[in-house]
Amino acid sequence: MISNMAKVILLKNVRGIGSMGDIKNVADGYARNFLVAKGLARLATADAEKISEGLRKQMDHVTALEHAEAMKLADAVNNSAVTLAERATEQGTLFAAVNREEIAKELKRTTGYRIDPAMIQLHEHAIKSVGEHIVELVCAPDVRAKIKVIVQARSA
Repeated sequence: MISNMAKVILLKNVRGIGSMGDIKNVADGYARNFLVAKGLARLATADAEKISEGLRKQMDHVTALEHAEAMKLADAVNNSAVTLAERATEQGTLFAAVNREEIAKELKRTTGYRIDPAMIQLHEHAIKSVGEHIVELVCAPDVRAKIKVIVQARSA
């Protein structure tokens, strides 16, 4: 019987398959035509365990560095406040909602840290009224910071 499976070592994290350094059995065609061709994996050989362990150590080191950077960012921006002036009605409803990109831009201006807008978690889809709003900054899966967004009505 011909085997349609190939054993590969993942060189990068592959969504739905595994993390860098993992040894996985995948369909032969998928392994050769996609994973290996794109540089995401290599076919496992007799020395696969050594390579896999080295890649896992490398990934652990990178993950530790990323976590340390996330902690540094969270400490720097936690409990900070940004103020935005937006056009609003007399009742305090904004003409245009404040979104993640605007908050990230103002955070960069006030703190000096470049913030990816995807890191900002709004409890609503966007801020639609003047006042104080608390948003959460997700720096890493287990590292979060709270930021106060103060929206003021801008005079025309």
